[in-house]
Amino acid sequence: DYYWCADYMRNALGVNDPKLIFLSYTTACITGPVIGGFVGQGVNYFYGSYENPGAPYVCIGLQVFTTIFGISATFMSNLYTFVGCLTLFLCFVSAVLSLCIGFLIVSVRPGLKSISNAISNITMMFLLSGTSPMIYGAVNDYFKPKGLNRMAMRFIMSANIVGILLLLKS
Repeated sequence: DYYWCADYMRNALGVNDPKLIFLSYTTACITGPVIGGFVGQGVNYFYGSYENPGAPYVCIGLQVFTTIFGISATFMSNLYTFVGCLTLFLCFVSAVLSLCIGFLIVSVRPGLKSISNAISNITMMFLLSGTSPMIYGAVNDYFKPKGLNRMAMRFIMSANIVGILLLLKS
């Protein structure tokens, strides 16, 4: 995932300093998920855990914030506002992820918890981490010659809408 974010910072935001790109991306990737983990667990603690019947709605709300900050990041023309939105995006992704893992753990029979968690992680890695660089590259290859350097990132960040739809369905 570093490649597409670095590519975006270079081509869409015009940042040419590799050290600044690395430092910016690293800062977002460390602070966002760590804060998100605390947010997710704070929601669990104060809201009454993922066993609360209203917890899926909290998860949907967090996913809406994920989508808002993800799409907003693609409209930022400044590196620092982009990194701020990216950090908040990663924060809410982590918060939603920790809640969804909790949903999985409480909804599966005791003997199947470990295998269901493993299948969930493999599926997530395959569908998200495995395909996002390929999809980003394909969309970027199509739109970049037309001068639309932000379209690939907008496409990737807009895919979070699918998360909202899946949460609404459950």
